[in-house]
Amino acid sequence: MIYFLSYLGKELYVTCESNAYRFHSDGNLVKVNSVLELESKQEEADTKVFLCSKFVQEMGFTCIRIITVDSDIAILALYYQQQLSVKIFLEYGTGQKTQIFDISSYQPIFKNLPASLPGLHALSGCDSTSAFNGIGKIKCLKVLESDERFIDAVSLLGEEVFCNHY
Repeated sequence: MIYFLSYLGKELYVTCESNAYRFHSDGNLVKVNSVLELESKQEEADTKVFLCSKFVQEMGFTCIRIITVDSDIAILALYYQQQLSVKIFLEYGTGQKTQIFDISSYQPIFKNLPASLPGLHALSGCDSTSAFNGIGKIKCLKVLESDERFIDAVSLLGEEVFCNHY
């Protein structure tokens, strides 16, 4: 479930499976409306977070805070920051180990690195694929950053379909 709140208009947006709803209170009554722009059949909440981020941007907000314990969101935030004009702050961790990162301040070593991050996300394990045993996203990101050839290779994931004809 993904939700975000606009304090000014007393609105709550909730997504549940492929549906999305807007709850609005006039002080006495709570009204519920479907939000067609947020309806999606995306199976992964990881990417749905950024559909919601785009919606928030279109509402006129200039920054958002995403709260997560999932490193998948962190990797995707680095990619989507390049696609969105809102400033993304990522609150990451649990309990006393929570930190807030300004994703827009991340400066990749190689300019083409952000384009490879969706491939890194899929290759290093996401909600629908297995990860390499004992190798997390951050380690994979460091390896990717170590050589521009790795970035170029991972950037091609999903770009072309290769068929061998025998």
